[in-house]
Amino acid sequence: MLDEIAPAQQNYPDSYGGAYIDRDGRLHIQIVESAKDTADYVPDVAIVGYVKYSLNELRDTLDALFNTYQANQAFFDTQNVNGFYIREKQNCVFVELVKTEKSVDQAYELRISNAFGGSDLVKFTYTSAFCEESIAPGDFADGNVLNGTVGFPAESYVSSEKGFVTAAHLTSGVGAPVIVNSISGTVTQRQLGGSLDACFVAIPNATAHLTSSFNLDGNTGKLIAASYYDYPEDTVVQKAGNITHLKTGKIISTNYPSISSEGDPTLSPLYRIEFGPSGTAPGDSGAAVFVPLGGSIKILIGIHVRANTERTLSATCKYSYIRDAFSVNLYVD
Repeated sequence: MLDEIAPAQQNYPDSYGGAYIDRDGRLHIQIVESAKDTADYVPDVAIVGYVKYSLNELRDTLDALFNTYQANQAFFDTQNVNGFYIREKQNCVFVELVKTEKSVDQAYELRISNAFGGSDLVKFTYTSAFCEESIAPGDFADGNVLNGTVGFPAESYVSSEKGFVTAAHLTSGVGAPVIVNSISGTVTQRQLGGSLDACFVAIPNATAHLTSSFNLDGNTGKLIAASYYDYPEDTVVQKAGNITHLKTGKIISTNYPSISSEGDPTLSPLYRIEFGPSGTAPGDSGAAVFVPLGGSIKILIGIHVRANTERTLSATCKYSYIRDAFSVNLYVD
């Protein structure tokens, strides 16, 4: 649908204010208030909303912020800029700062915002993500069998226990330790075989550490949960691996046979995803795989668990199977 609005996502109409998918899987398309008549062209399957800024304006502002930061970091008068990103749902550009004991004041925020279009257009957010004491998608996970990658933060909807999900084959079983950024967690659920190669690692004082945001080589994102249906073949996806970092590929099968713990093929479906040369590597196991929406929002669809010999293809366990097997949901901070 969005390809019809703007092929290749290069030049959007000035009436287009962005789009997003809500928690119920419904598509929202945003129209600039000054061009409400164009809402007649939006298909009935989408919900129409009206916003102040076009996506082109948001992208231009994002570029201006980034270019200024690259050319003159002193303008921002802080070493704690974590990144810049668009939030289409909020219709603004965020400057993300890492939390410190000395927070910047409102006058600072206004100075930066006013230099780039005002406080309605440029807003601030603060995060403890990416510090040594956080646990984020893409982080190095030290299992007691193999090393891998943190997939996604999760919370049990039965016990409210919080932790993260990674690949089961990194650990020896329930009770095994997994260490991330000097924080030790314990495997409390694990399934290796059938449709899953996944485990849930409980973390003490989890809310102080878990984040669904990530930053890989300056590529920032925040995971949201996938809806219940499978994404079709040829869907563009990305993987947040600890070794290969952010890789882009496409789904080539939604019904790929998994490998059981004994090495025998089983018929439970996984995604098969083509990432191209050097698309996967040992140590990427457990990495979150997601659909990029544009801006920072990423729809989680599963975790990478296996690769072919050439390291070009991924077998990806589906988020829906993990959720149902472990009674957990994606934890969003």
